[in-house]
Amino acid sequence: MQQILLYTLIRSCLAPPTPERAANAVRELEAATDFDWQHSLKQLTLHRLTEHVFHSLTRHGLMESVRGQYRLAMAARYLCSVSRNRVLLHALDEILHAMARCNLHPVVLKGIAMADYF
Repeated sequence: MQQILLYTLIRSCLAPPTPERAANAVRELEAATDFDWQHSLKQLTLHRLTEHVFHSLTRHGLMESVRGQYRLAMAARYLCSVSRNRVLLHALDEILHAMARCNLHPVVLKGIAMADYF
């Protein structure tokens, strides 16, 4: 069951659930054991997906099916991530404004383009 739960949690991020998939997800979320949840949350955390899954489950109205302690654990990670991202975005904003004052223009690299430069 632990792999089914993990699959359900990750799938919630990939596409909006159809009514049938949402009903299946609710059954799987409610049927999961503590062992299933612990394993799944460990894997989500390892791959830095907990925050994305929390946001997705909330957005799709599935969070009510997650047991309290696991909902709280996911919410705590999500709120820490939001807070950290706000701090980082504020710092980035200050850096970009300082660069603009010096007439410096950043080059944004993403994905494989970064490999060519480093």
